[in-house]
Amino acid sequence: MAINRRNFFRALGITGVALGTGKELNAVPEKGAETEFYGILYDSTRCVGCQSCELACVMAQGLPEPDPEDYPMPGTIRKTNENRRTVINAYEHAELGEIYVKSQCMHCNTPACASACLTQAMHKTVEGPVIWRDRKCMGCRYCMVSCPFDVPKFEYFSSNPDIVKCDMCFDRLQEGQLPACVSDCPAEALTSGTRRELIAEARRRIHENPDLYYDGIYGEDEAGGTGYLYLSPVHLHKLLEETYRLMTHSIKIADISFLRDFKAGNDRVLCSPNQIKQACVALLVNASEAIQYRGEIIIRTTNPDKQHITISVIDNGTGISKEDMPHIFEPFFSTKRDTSGIGLGLSIVHGIVENHKGQIEVKTEPGQGTTIEITLSLTEV
Repeated sequence: MAINRRNFFRALGITGVALGTGKELNAVPEKGAETEFYGILYDSTRCVGCQSCELACVMAQGLPEPDPEDYPMPGTIRKTNENRRTVINAYEHAELGEIYVKSQCMHCNTPACASACLTQAMHKTVEGPVIWRDRKCMGCRYCMVSCPFDVPKFEYFSSNPDIVKCDMCFDRLQEGQLPACVSDCPAEALTSGTRRELIAEARRRIHENPDLYYDGIYGEDEAGGTGYLYLSPVHLHKLLEETYRLMTHSIKIADISFLRDFKAGNDRVLCSPNQIKQACVALLVNASEAIQYRGEIIIRTTNPDKQHITISVIDNGTGISKEDMPHIFEPFFSTKRDTSGIGLGLSIVHGIVENHKGQIEVKTEPGQGTTIEITLSLTEV
């Protein structure tokens, strides 16, 4: 993963020229280019949680053999890491029973990781996949901080570490083959093609099965559009119930009262389940760290109108000072200067809410507690 001094300063020079002249460095193809972005459509209504995609990825990428005891279970969040580039998670659904959601790099149309990379090691190809090029990497890990989906992983325990993420089997694509996960999915939950073709196919499925699908395609516009597109029915209260059960033990052993109050009558949203749960967990951790002794945390939902649902995380902790308020969403800023806080929680939450085209609001009084509200759009189904 080495880069010599000359190439590094040459890359900095190119970056400076681009900033000075306003010229694009072809991070993405211009509109009208002949090559369309390649992508993958994931249909969670077809996924059976068999993990064939995970195994296919391991074999195609030469990764360590997975643990046979590591399988999707409701209440357990499995994350990608340096040894696995895609994972399946299970969730309990009130009407559909157990449903599954696949996670991996989203291959954004305008990836933040590539924009943050000074040496263009993280690169958006003209074909669509976002890839990492080891010979260009200087090891700054800005890609990890900038990714709103928390995808790039660093090999901390390697003597020659890489940045690891799904590359949509870019080498296979160049040889005219399908990505390994797509070719090995027995339930046909994964479909590959150009984004234009996949969006048309997703809309066809929604039109032909309106009772099965929400009228929306996650990834069509979120984060500027992504190479991975999702069809998935989601009830927000089920995600919050999972989050509540996940966090109950750690909050209660801190001698904090933890309550849920789901008042919203309509909780149907089109979202990334993993991201919404990640945002809620981050807010709950933040709230618990703000409480010094025998406090209270409430997670509440309401419908402020017929088009939206609001998630409120309420605590009676120390609150946030007026001096700190303008900085709370900045990466690495922490109000917990005397503790282990690293200042990424609220920054990640802010990014997730933006990706879902939602709104986040903070209400606080020093010494009296904080309320953080996330408002998301409801589906029309």
